[in-house]
Amino acid sequence: MMDSQENALNQGTEEVKLSEETVAKAPTEQNEATAEGLNQSTETQSKCEAETYSAKTYSTKKEIIERLKAIVDSDDTPEKAEVDHLKTVFYKLHFAEREAQQRAYIENGGDPEKYQVLPDEDEEVFKAEMTIIKEKRQRHSLQSKKRNRRTSRRRRLSSRRSKRWLQLLMRQTRTSLY
Repeated sequence: MMDSQENALNQGTEEVKLSEETVAKAPTEQNEATAEGLNQSTETQSKCEAETYSAKTYSTKKEIIERLKAIVDSDDTPEKAEVDHLKTVFYKLHFAEREAQQRAYIENGGDPEKYQVLPDEDEEVFKAEMTIIKEKRQRHSLQSKKRNRRTSRRRRLSSRRSKRWLQLLMRQTRTSLY
């Protein structure tokens, strides 16, 4: 009997195979997408970026961790689509490794009831890097909210000043006419 994690893992394996085929075709498609990208709206371009992240394939957890470390070290705010893709691929690989270890344990005569999942160092590093990325995204979000508040406050003040200025001009115009 397969549980939902195993089903998701099998689907993930199929997706990785499909994405590897997509990567082989990607160079010509990227040239076409670049030419079309100049005419697309920003919404469409963000969808293309999300597809680009899904086209990148990682064959090991170490590669994913290296990419996460690069994201943490950069000053840029990480893209949500890329982070989600890295997380999905990491856990697909992680669950595949666990399943392989469990199968090997059982094939070597181990009791399935006594099998224990051993802590994985890569998973701990992954979680630590993801925590840093989450904090980085939260900081960026708070900064942009503050910026938006300041901008809206300035606009309100500017609008009030403009109204007062117009009222003053109108009064002056009325008095000068009489």
